This record gives sequence, C-alpha cells and structure tokens, in this order.
Amino acid sequence: MKRQIAVLVALLIAGCTRDSRPATTVVHAVDQWPAGSVEGARVFRTATYAIHTTLADDEPVLRMATLLESATARYAALTCVAPRTGRPLPVYYFATYDQWADYTRRTTGPMADVYLRVFNGGYAIGERVVCWHGSGADVLSTIAHEGFHQYVARHFARRLPPVIEEGMAVACENVRGGGTDIGDEPVPRRVAALAAAVADGYLIPLDTLLLLHAGDLSDRPDALREGFYAQCWALATFLQSTPAYRDGFRRMLADVAAGTAAIDLGANREGATYNAGLIRPLLQKYVVREWATLEMEFTRWQRELAARHASLPAPE
Repeated sequence: MKRQIAVLVALLIAGCTRDSRPATTVVHAVDQWPAGSVEGARVFRTATYAIHTTLADDEPVLRMATLLESATARYAALTCVAPRTGRPLPVYYFATYDQWADYTRRTTGPMADVYLRVFNGGYAIGERVVCWHGSGADVLSTIAHEGFHQYVARHFARRLPPVIEEGMAVACENVRGGGTDIGDEPVPRRVAALAAAVADGYLIPLDTLLLLHAGDLSDRPDALREGFYAQCWALATFLQSTPAYRDGFRRMLADVAAGTAAIDLGANREGATYNAGLIRPLLQKYVVREWATLEMEFTRWQRELAARHASLPAPE
C-alpha cells in the first residue's frame, strides 16, 4: 500500500492534471474498501475527506480530492462559518450508474426513488455525498455543489432555508484550474436558465420560491427545475451582495449555524422535518422588514442578472 501511495504522489508531481500543470497531492492514504463484489474498490483519504470509490483510474479521484480540499475555503467564505476538525466527511464516487443506483437503493430506503431521479449524477444526504462518474467533467461541478450541502450538514446546528442553501451551493459550481479551484462566476447553464425564466415569464414569485426545496421539482419539466436552481442562486447572490441586506444575512447564517437564531426552522440532521412557513419570518427578522420592497428589488435583481449575462434588454 505504501508503494501505491508513492505512485499516486509521483503521478501528481509529474503533472497528471489535464492542463498539464504540476500539482501536489492532498491524499495521505489509500486503503481497500469492501464495496460488495467490486474488485479493487478503495478509500482515498485526505485531511478532511474519505473518498470511497470503485473507479480503477486514479486521476479523477485525485482530482476530486484536490477540488474538495480547496473548496473548503470557498464554503467557509460563503457561510462565514470556519471549518472544524472531526471525523472525515464521506464521499462515495462510483464508476457506473448501476453501482450508484444499487448503493442508493440500499441506503436511502423509501426515499430511493427521489434520489434516483436526480439529473446531475449526484446528491448529498446528511454528511454523505454520493455521485457517479458518468457525467464526465461535470462530475466536478456536481461534487462542488453537493460538497457545500455536506459542509452545511457538518457545521450548521439548525436548518438553513433550503432555497438559500441551494443557491449558495449553485454558487460553488464553477470549477476551474483543471479541477483545482472554484470561480466566482456561475456556470453558464444557470445564467441561461435564469434568462429563459425572465424572457418566457415563468419566474417563481418570491413567497412561493421560499416554500420549495429541490425534491419538490424532481419530477417537473427541465425548464422549471433549472429555473428554480437559477433563482435560488440569484436570491443568495442578492442577499450577499446588496449592502442593505448583507450584514443581516451574515448574522442570520452565523446564528443558524450556532443554533441561536431568533426563529428556528428545525434541526439540521438527516431525515428531520422543517417548517417552511418560518422562512419568510426568519428573513424579515434578520434581513428586511419591508417585504414588498425586498420583493420588488429581488425581481429587478433577477432581470438585471439575466440582462447582464444573457444580453436581454435591461429593465427600465
């Protein structure tokens, strides 16, 4: 096993990333993983993660390990919650769809059908991230998104509004640097989805948007589902970027993480329920009291984002 680790290190130092830039390994151990009948299944261990994989090729696993470790700083910056040490965060990275689907059926029980309907090749459930390699390069974008949910599951005592958490996760999808870094700009498909929702008139009203979570859209048309994620990203960006709302939004994040928020949506643990009806009061408590003003400004923000990124006519 020590020889195997040495080979991995040598591959990285030689520059095995697709952009041929030298890299340093974040993997400090590789162990066998008894993944059923899959020969050669392994666990790649980093300072923060334990990546369980059935892939025979080391390169995509090493790339994922590097991305996840670097993404931690991005997650901390977005949430204003510093990472803490603890047991490794588990990631399950399967070589095939069938392996991924079999694991999902065995571990998610009656919710399996919901998770099997995800269209991006991966999901987060509690502190686990589960994905498969079929989406190719896009798997890194998926893992960066789902890794944010995993970070929140580990570091937040109480439940964040799902629409806010989803939007912040979307803000982590722009993987660059050959898979080693996350950029500030959104991925093009999110901007295109927002532009389409604006142009075709199916923006979800804010009060409705706040009541939704990703599972509610799992069997809806692609355009509406993509529009939901784009609007979640727009809302999180709006609250983080608008000076009048930014400080209150950050206080809300800190209090929800600490478990001291003035309004409690519910426990942040796998399988726990939450009260969606308290999301608007939570935002009104921390961010804005004049709700009609926020609705108007957010609508304008979405149209401006769409116009800026997709060459739509700017709002008057």
